[in-house]
Amino acid sequence: MYLIDFTLPALAAAGRVISPAEAGEWRGLLGRLGLRQVRDPGAADRAALKIEISFDRCPGGDLRGLFLGIRPFPLNRPVIFSSRTGQATALALTWLEQGGLLAAAAFNGEGALPGLEELWLFLHLSGRARWPEAPAVWPELRKLYQRLAGRSIPATKAVIGPAIFAVESGVHVDGLAKEPSLYEPFPPELVGAERYLVAGRHSSRSSVGRKSRMAGRPCPPEREAELLSLVQALALRRGRSLTDEEFEACLAGLGRRAMSRRTVRLVDTTLRDGEQSPGLAFSPETKVGLALLLEGAGVAQIEAGTPAMGDLEVSAVTAIKERCRRAVISTWNRMKPGDIVASCQCRPDIIHVCLPASERQLRQKLGLSLEEALSRLAECLDLVKSNGFEPSLGLEDVSRASPELLSAIITRLRDFRVERLRLSDTVGVMTPSRFSDLVRHLAPEGFCLEVHAHNDLGLAVANSFCAALAGADYVDTTLRGVGERAGNCAFQSFVRLAATSARLVTAVSQEEAAGVELAAEPLLGRENFFESLLH
Repeated sequence: MYLIDFTLPALAAAGRVISPAEAGEWRGLLGRLGLRQVRDPGAADRAALKIEISFDRCPGGDLRGLFLGIRPFPLNRPVIFSSRTGQATALALTWLEQGGLLAAAAFNGEGALPGLEELWLFLHLSGRARWPEAPAVWPELRKLYQRLAGRSIPATKAVIGPAIFAVESGVHVDGLAKEPSLYEPFPPELVGAERYLVAGRHSSRSSVGRKSRMAGRPCPPEREAELLSLVQALALRRGRSLTDEEFEACLAGLGRRAMSRRTVRLVDTTLRDGEQSPGLAFSPETKVGLALLLEGAGVAQIEAGTPAMGDLEVSAVTAIKERCRRAVISTWNRMKPGDIVASCQCRPDIIHVCLPASERQLRQKLGLSLEEALSRLAECLDLVKSNGFEPSLGLEDVSRASPELLSAIITRLRDFRVERLRLSDTVGVMTPSRFSDLVRHLAPEGFCLEVHAHNDLGLAVANSFCAALAGADYVDTTLRGVGERAGNCAFQSFVRLAATSARLVTAVSQEEAAGVELAAEPLLGRENFFESLLH
């Protein structure tokens, strides 16, 4: 016996009236867990059992040292731990670790007591106690507690919260499919719960496909990208994840669509690549303003900057992330741990890492072999994932990569478990047919493909359009086509071209695109800043 349940006394102290029948029902469920429930002790008894310890006294971070002064206290007494800073569970758990045999607890931490479910799980996982009937009991306890307390359990409450086994991130869904323990500290069956897939803006192609199969309406693999577009577009409009009914509506909408019509999402990189135009520089306030304009027009993702540039860039990206509620916010990074650390400070949705894909970029710019570059990449991707962020990977100068080198890179990338792959025509020498061929060649590899075109030959919009028709899921754009040298794929031009096509759809209308560019024109007057350079 390790735990004594004080839930009913704690509810009574909060003014809840518990009938004898309800109390009997509660005691019966506790008995199936192998626990005891106590009657409400008198004030004197309660005071004698209660110990309050301040974390301020924690010596050198070692919580066990807090108990040195009370070890003479009988180990077989049910100590009631309390903490003014909400750490009663940690105190009780440490007490049990130290050899204590009894600790008072309450379901859902009622009355600021240690959480019964958290201490139970600790004892179970540590092997100190086993209760075979427990999985069947926990759902009944949750329902009865909510009825007695007159309120719901918080969605993210440890152990018993209804959302703790709900998964949206595509990376996590993929990991759970391979091995549940990759992202679960204990199996949901242990507390009578079920794993649940959520559809939303952080989903991936494979995760919406898996959810469609669980719903009994399997989406064909070749249309998973299209379903993901519908899901993410609706999630952006709603500003939240989708309900099951909304996901069903997306499946129904997918069924109504013509097979040849596909959706492409826009990634605007005005604030990153666009700002690299000679003579163009944005203040943090301007960056935030432009980001809000783009989000309002329906742009799916905003590449907000390169945090490794310094504190001013970090503050700008952080402000964008805080102000934008619907658009996905990403940052751009070299294969350097310092870049990743700077990006993590901004708390973006996606951290993008760039890998040179051509021989001349690897050898002449970085002086690295492919193996050395991949080793650096693996270190950076591990750093991104270990900090809880979603990575995407860019292949720089892919237009000049030899087929042999590109094939070797793609083969190795399968081991890195990166879903999103950006194909960058870094010096703008691609042609529409070559870009289309490259996308069609890589589409069967299972990556979510993004294209990033430069305009040195005047083909950025055409290249991006043909790549999207060939199967690219994302297209990078900039307002008025600003960017290094001759610039990037122009935002409004691409939207206008897509609107004339019977085969392509974007979430941005021509009117919205024109409105954003008109509002941004005073900041992006290319003739103005080029003229200032010439003088």
